[in-house]
Amino acid sequence: MKNLENLLRNIKVPQLDSDPFEAELRRKLTNKYFNQPAKLKLRLILASVLGTVLLIFSIALILNPRIAVEINQFAFNKTDHTNRIDSEELDRLMAEQLNEKFKYTSIYNPELTDKLDPNDFREDKAYLIRKYTSSSQGSVMMISEFDNKPTNNNRKISY
Repeated sequence: MKNLENLLRNIKVPQLDSDPFEAELRRKLTNKYFNQPAKLKLRLILASVLGTVLLIFSIALILNPRIAVEINQFAFNKTDHTNRIDSEELDRLMAEQLNEKFKYTSIYNPELTDKLDPNDFREDKAYLIRKYTSSSQGSVMMISEFDNKPTNNNRKISY
C-alpha cells in the first residue's frame, strides 16, 4: 500500500495551456451535472400550472355540476339524457314515499286490513315510544305524546 501511495505522489500531471474553450466546457459540465436549478424551476412552473388548472376545474365543477355530466357523456358516448325533476315534483314523490313507509307503521298496515277497517277509526293523538338502555340501570321505555299545538320555533339553541 505504501508503494502505491509513493507511486501516486511521483506521477507527473501534464499541464495544458489555457484553452479558450476550457472555461466554456467547464461551465457547461458544471451546469449539466451540478447546477440543477433550471430543471427544478421548470418542474415548479409545470406543477404550479397544473395545480392552477385543477383548481379552476374543481371550482367550475362545484359551481356548475352539469359540466361533469357533459364530460361523462362525451367520454363514454352516452346519448341518453336523464329527465330532470323540478322541485315540486320531487317534493310530491318524497311525500308519497314517506306516506307509503308510514302506512306500514299505522292502521293502514296491509297485514291489518283484513282484521281492522281503517275507515272505522279516527286518529286522535300520536305517541312516540323510545327505549333507553343502560348497562347499570337496565332499560327504560319513555312514551311521548304529540299534540296538535303549534310549537315555538323562535327558541334559540346553544351548544
